[in-house]
Parts: sequence; C-alpha cells; structure tokens
Amino acid sequence: MRRFLCDAPKPTNPIETQYIQKTFIESVEILSNSSKYDVFSPKHSPNFFKVKSFYINKGKALNETAINVLVDYLDGAKCTTLASFDLYGGDINDVYYDKTSFIHRNALYCLQLEANWKYKERDDQCVKEINDFGKEFQSNFTFPFSYQGFIDRELDNLQVRFPQSIPVMI
Repeated sequence: MRRFLCDAPKPTNPIETQYIQKTFIESVEILSNSSKYDVFSPKHSPNFFKVKSFYINKGKALNETAINVLVDYLDGAKCTTLASFDLYGGDINDVYYDKTSFIHRNALYCLQLEANWKYKERDDQCVKEINDFGKEFQSNFTFPFSYQGFIDRELDNLQVRFPQSIPVMI
C-alpha cells in the first residue's frame, strides 16, 4: 500500500478546506435543502404498497413465456410496480435443513414485486391487481412459497406455508 500511495500523483492545485462545526440538526437542514421547520416537523407523505415474492429453484429458471408474462404485467399494471431479483447460490444452498431456520434452500433467486400508490383510495384496486397476478404467476411458473420474512395473508392455504407453531394474526 505504501508503494502504491507513494506513486500517486501529487495534487497540482491544493484544495482549500474550511470546516464549520454544525449540530446534527443543522447538518440535516443544510444537506436536505429544507427549512429547519421541515426538519423538525416534516410533512407526512405516506406511500402505500403491497409486496409479493416468488421463489425460483435450481433447475427451474423462468422460461421465455414466464418472462413475457412478467414483462407484460409490469408494462400494463395500473399501479406502479417494480420487480427485483435477489440472487441466491453458493453456501446458502449448502446449509443442512437442521442447522438454521432458513427455509429457502435450493433457490436460484427470489423475484419480488412491489406495487406502490400515493392515495389510500387506490388500496383495493392495487392490492387486487398484484394479488391476481401473483396467484396466476405463482401457480404457473414458480415454487409455491413466498419469502418467509413477509407473511402474505393472501396466499392460498396460508397455514401450510408457515409452521403451525407460529400464531398468525390476520
């Protein structure tokens, strides 16, 4: 490291630095480009959302039909919907079932869909839209479970998806 740093070019125009000590709140105010009143009492702008997750296991990657169905849904959804892929592999799939409580072994990836909307009046429409898509997509293309960290009460046969010892309040 020393050799690398010694070979680094020297700055031609030294940068002047001036430090002005600020409180945490003053720093937030400056960096957020907001008034101190907005920092202390921010406006509440709720974001309503619904998340669905799907597991795709090793040897069962999404085929072209599944990808087209997903893209068509994302392009045509009435509520803003984003897809993310959490890639799995390596050591996570080599842990024996009796070593941890993580149930999603042998997964290639987890596909998560998140629908977002700004007005509570759209709750029913947006939740129905993503639930209807999710039910059809899961039954045709993916493993029948969802991410264990998000208990999705709209799953068919919910109690089969989670251990009976866990009370589910829905």
